[in-house]
Amino acid sequence: MWVYALIIMASRMLIFVHHPSDVLGGAVVGVIGALMVRRWFAARRLGFSPADLQPYPLPSWSRLKATAREIVRGRAA
Repeated sequence: MWVYALIIMASRMLIFVHHPSDVLGGAVVGVIGALMVRRWFAARRLGFSPADLQPYPLPSWSRLKATAREIVRGRAA
């Protein structure tokens, strides 16, 4: 993603659509926004641990299958 962002940044400046300050300002706003969203998600335990803001481990396929089976059985009964 970083390479993709750098290519877009360079292309915007090379074709004179944005000034370097515009690109830098947009990058700062984007990073701060992403950090705020991560903290908001962590506060609600949506994918991040609130204690250290680390992502939760992904669920195992066996757990996902078991959950899907429970849902199907619950609706069929």
